[in-house]
Amino acid sequence: MTLEDAVGALRQEVPEFAASLDADKILGAEDKSDPYIVFGEFGSFLRRIVPQRSLEDSTIVASFRFLTALGESDDPGIRDLASAGTLELLLDTPETIRAARQLLYGHALDAFEELIRLWGVDTGHP
Repeated sequence: MTLEDAVGALRQEVPEFAASLDADKILGAEDKSDPYIVFGEFGSFLRRIVPQRSLEDSTIVASFRFLTALGESDDPGIRDLASAGTLELLLDTPETIRAARQLLYGHALDAFEELIRLWGVDTGHP
């Protein structure tokens, strides 16, 4: 999977995010295809919706399932895209930290916990 393929897969796996990205009037068409910009927007999207919804919400479940799948990729570029593009943004709030800890698995959860250690985030025991 290329980074561009990851953008396409994200749009397919999380259609609510794809609709949100398509409706965005600030980003240009070029930005909407740049993998790191798209995955950064995905992190911002999750920061917005996680505090407002149940962790059983289908969009939230699909989002974290997708991030978990990327974390299992053999390609370090794909893992970095998920980590630097999205997971770092989830360090910003107790709600997103709690959601990530409950819904990520395997290498994606390990990467998230490493980001917490790396950035010295005070998790407040979410």
